[in-house]
Amino acid sequence: MVRGSTAIAAPARTTSAVTENSLMRWAMSRGRPTFLGLLCSVFAFVVQLWAVRRTSATRASILMGTEPVWALAVGVAVGGEAVGAPGLVGAALIVAAGAETARR
Repeated sequence: MVRGSTAIAAPARTTSAVTENSLMRWAMSRGRPTFLGLLCSVFAFVVQLWAVRRTSATRASILMGTEPVWALAVGVAVGGEAVGAPGLVGAALIVAAGAETARR
């Protein structure tokens, strides 16, 4: 080596392998959850829109209005969430409003 010259510390092949390894780690840690989150969200909205188009506007709005109640039920059943009195009163009011609307 000549004095004053600059040497490359790592060959290009090693740098490429490091970059590919970093990309794989990112994909495994963030890519899969992102993909699943987007896929599940898109799937849910497509199915929801498909179902709403096949019923009346009144029935669709009643069902869409009960979405917080369904979220509460899934949270309790799957996630073990604790529900307080305000949550139960809110759910009861939503169901009662939906029932009253459907009756008219």
